Amino acid sequence: MDPADYLAHLRRELGAFAECLRGDLSAPVAHCGDWTLYDLADHLGRDNLWAALAVTQKRGDYEGPAAPRDPAALVTWFSATASVLLAALDTDPSASAWTIFPPPTAGFWQRRRCLETLVHRWDAEHALGINGQLDPALASVLRAFQRHWRPEAITGQADSGTLARLLAVAQMVTGG
Repeated sequence: MDPADYLAHLRRELGAFAECLRGDLSAPVAHCGDWTLYDLADHLGRDNLWAALAVTQKRGDYEGPAAPRDPAALVTWFSATASVLLAALDTDPSASAWTIFPPPTAGFWQRRRCLETLVHRWDAEHALGINGQLDPALASVLRAFQRHWRPEAITGQADSGTLARLLAVAQMVTGG
């Protein structure tokens, strides 16, 4: 998959996630511990900004303020973080960036944010009782990581349960 494809997928996934924020923000997210949909939005939005700074400022120490609690303000805030991320990632994939795992390039973040947003959009939809689907092309990319990457390379944490969930979802979509 080329960088333009990742960005197109990311734009769609961010939009679909933002639509979920019009639902019950107190809904529990089954695959994310004790998080609610609000907590998931806070995580994904702050990580959008973290990844944007990793590309534009080549640093990984960003810790932004919590997302707003007001539902309308949350949607606006999340959409703004998505815009910042998309602008930062609209660059040459070989451009230097701070990353959590090699390669230290913008391309790493183009792929990682696309995949993480895909999975968290699926999490959000399931929290709201929506039977969301995963794009088969992106699910295939997730499956490819199964053989080559450690859990922390995909999820940012050494959590084999998260990796197992990502790969199980991808397997359901790709049938493999």
